[in-house]
Amino acid sequence: MAQVTPGRRILIKDVLVVDRLRPADPAAVARLAASMKANGQIVPIIVRTIFDDRPPSRPVYLGSAIVAGLHRFEAAKLL
Repeated sequence: MAQVTPGRRILIKDVLVVDRLRPADPAAVARLAASMKANGQIVPIIVRTIFDDRPPSRPVYLGSAIVAGLHRFEAAKLL
């Protein structure tokens, strides 16, 4: 089972956007950015850790991929 680390801070530059089912809607991102500026981010962005674990080397951290919260992520980048 995956380890959950609530409240862990990850740098925006370390977050990867891969294989999204739908792209971010720019109008929704702009509205969300305005809301986040006024109220802060209330709902977290959920990510999973990505490792390159191909043998023969030890696992290498590649970053974190968004699982849920693409619009929040894009809005946070605007602030």
